[in-house]
Amino acid sequence: MDDALKAAFAQQGVTVTPVVAAPAGSSAPTTDLTVKYTDYWHWDLVMYLRKLEISLWDPRAGTMMVQGRWENSPLHEFPNAALVTKELVDEIFIRLKAVARPVASATGN
Repeated sequence: MDDALKAAFAQQGVTVTPVVAAPAGSSAPTTDLTVKYTDYWHWDLVMYLRKLEISLWDPRAGTMMVQGRWENSPLHEFPNAALVTKELVDEIFIRLKAVARPVASATGN
């Protein structure tokens, strides 16, 4: 999953440096954002992606900027995990850009 995430973020122009876990109370001043994810896998003849949750955090403020979630149906498919990851990251960046876009003033200036 790490490789799929790195590839999906690279397509958005973001370089990802994996860290298993940051020490409690530490900050990452050289980091523009922190990516957290949880992937759930199940077994049904083969392993398949059941659920994927990704969130982007502001490391300085410690606040979540945006999150995305994908979940397979109970009558599941056997999805391509890399494709699911790419599509979810694309959706997250669309939402992130919408939030970061400045609001036009009422006067049009």
